[in-house]
Amino acid sequence: LYTYLHASDVLLIHKDTADAVVVSSTAYLCMGSGCPLLVSDTNFFETLNQEVIKYKGLGIFAEKLREILEEKQTIKNTLKAAESYVKCNSDYEIGKRFIELFKLLKAETREKLPVLNIDSFTEIPLSEVEIDTKPNIVYLQNPLDDKNIKSA
Repeated sequence: LYTYLHASDVLLIHKDTADAVVVSSTAYLCMGSGCPLLVSDTNFFETLNQEVIKYKGLGIFAEKLREILEEKQTIKNTLKAAESYVKCNSDYEIGKRFIELFKLLKAETREKLPVLNIDSFTEIPLSEVEIDTKPNIVYLQNPLDDKNIKSA
């Protein structure tokens, strides 16, 4: 797909307005190719603005197509916006955001429930660990608050 898009001057995506909440997966899939996306101005593309070139009607379509083929500055700006969007929403960047979220949640959870701090479990001497007769349940004495804690 990207081989064809790299060799193309423009990718035309026409979608009629839908009566539901929609997005164009094709636009998101192809945006990183560097090929300008000429799209119909419908609710399929309402989440994309500077990253795509929108047309409404045949006259605007012809005008935008001419700008693309002549490589006007507005088209170059659109391609830069698309590249920036792709970089900002890359799997690497999204992964970093999830890792930061997990770190934040872990820190907040440790503040509220210090018992869940894995580091404190490793500091408990083995002599304080008692195994109950019930399967998969271990009772731990937390040295921080002297309460018995059930942990599965």
